[in-house]
Amino acid sequence: MKRDLKICALSLLLLAVGGTSAGGADGQARSGFQHLVLLEPAKPSTRLGVGYLGVRDRRELALSAEREMVLGARWLELVELPVYIAPGRPLGRYRQGWLEPAAGSGRHALVELPMAVVEIDGESAAFVVLEEAASGWLRVAGLPGAPGEGWVLREDLAESPLPLVFERWQEVLAREQGPLFFRLGSAAEPLFVAPETGAAKLGELGTSAQLVPLEWRGDWLRVRAIEPAAGCDWQAAIAGGSSRTREGWIRWQDAATGSRLWWAVKGC
Repeated sequence: MKRDLKICALSLLLLAVGGTSAGGADGQARSGFQHLVLLEPAKPSTRLGVGYLGVRDRRELALSAEREMVLGARWLELVELPVYIAPGRPLGRYRQGWLEPAAGSGRHALVELPMAVVEIDGESAAFVVLEEAASGWLRVAGLPGAPGEGWVLREDLAESPLPLVFERWQEVLAREQGPLFFRLGSAAEPLFVAPETGAAKLGELGTSAQLVPLEWRGDWLRVRAIEPAAGCDWQAAIAGGSSRTREGWIRWQDAATGSRLWWAVKGC
């Protein structure tokens, strides 16, 4: 399976973002995309949280004159959202990479945001949602508030000039057509007979194993594990006997890093 999780052509798009300007407080054109960072899922330090915040309908926009704004991270230039330092505590308005402080927020000038995004489909990037709280609150990486984080309301997502959507990683992973894989390079991953840490182990999986989802249960996922990995030809490899399969339960997410699984975002 193709597992290119490193910065690639998309990073060039990220670095180029900033062609459309935001009007600054001084009336001058301002661009707020000088510090855009592409997160790498393969790095242990990358927290993927519970899901992503991205463009609601890229297919519709891809047919419009704004196609180039959707590819890569250029869609960020079309986003406007109220941002909160904590649920119910307004901080300002995110607009084209800048924070326009709210009255009474203690800030008095535009602030350029250190944006952090993750690649989700080979040509588009999205914010990482670190936490989904009650009443529709989302804690998002790359926005202000706590260091490098901020809060938005789900009900505000559709009101942006470019409507956004929040999607949980489980929903993304469940609809993938190809097998999943462990995104971190630890030596081995335990395969359990039941979805609990104290359950008996069926053995260990190498981190290159391909994983076909069978049943989701909270932080646990029952999988059909394919070893050795066979890339896009995994079904033929199983039929031909060159790869073997085992079924059992794995821990697919945890509170510290979020999803422990990923997929081939660029396809085969």
